Amino acid sequence: MTIQDAFQFYRENNSKFSYRPDFHVYNKLLLEIQNTNNITSECFNEDILSYLTHNEDRWFVFHLLTVIDELPEELFIPIMNSILSIGFDNCPTILYDNIARLYGFEKVELYLQDEFALSYSDIYKRSIVEAMWRISYSIPYIIPDDDLDFITVRRYVWVKNGYQFLEFIPDSQEEGKIMLEKENILIQNRYKLLLEHFLKNEIFPDFFYDCSVVLPRKRTTYKNENVELFKKLVENLRDIKNNSKSNFAIYLNNPVNNWHWI
Repeated sequence: MTIQDAFQFYRENNSKFSYRPDFHVYNKLLLEIQNTNNITSECFNEDILSYLTHNEDRWFVFHLLTVIDELPEELFIPIMNSILSIGFDNCPTILYDNIARLYGFEKVELYLQDEFALSYSDIYKRSIVEAMWRISYSIPYIIPDDDLDFITVRRYVWVKNGYQFLEFIPDSQEEGKIMLEKENILIQNRYKLLLEHFLKNEIFPDFFYDCSVVLPRKRTTYKNENVELFKKLVENLRDIKNNSKSNFAIYLNNPVNNWHWI
């Protein structure tokens, strides 16, 4: 089956496809693609790029991501840009799961951090932070159950009708420690980007509400210079909370929003 064959079937049977790719429910076409793992053609990249330019056709690509095993490197940025353009309110989490599976957590996270640093649009930044939050569920190296002496690694494995993110024991705990530390440095850099943004710019309630989801509330979570940055942010929020009657102050004082402790 070529990419053109799959796309033609999708167009002719579009009503049978869920608008949003679903992690657990697949149709006959997608399962056939997974079973044969043969959808390449000379024009594969060109066709994918063409589908991504159309709001409706790009959902064929998003469906395809749920079952395909690999994608060319040059498609990474176009697909990421298309996913981010959907907006933080409308993008299915499964898209970020699949991007992390196909290209790796680190590559996706580095791309998102670069986009956040370069963007001047709060709307786009909100989409990027939403992506950071969702991609966090694809972090491969973890310490399960707070066992500080043991590390596990999670991988996407095809089970029956879908990919599952399963936990394994790494071949080497020493290698696991190295990878976990590398992963933690990446996440700390994410925190730094957000903290510096809030400290350098006026804090707008809606933007803060959407972006603070990826900022831990415990100081012990932050490392090195991020500790001081977080302290400064808390001081700024405390000043707003105690010396303002704005909606933002009301938001910070509301226990439901989990910032009332500042």
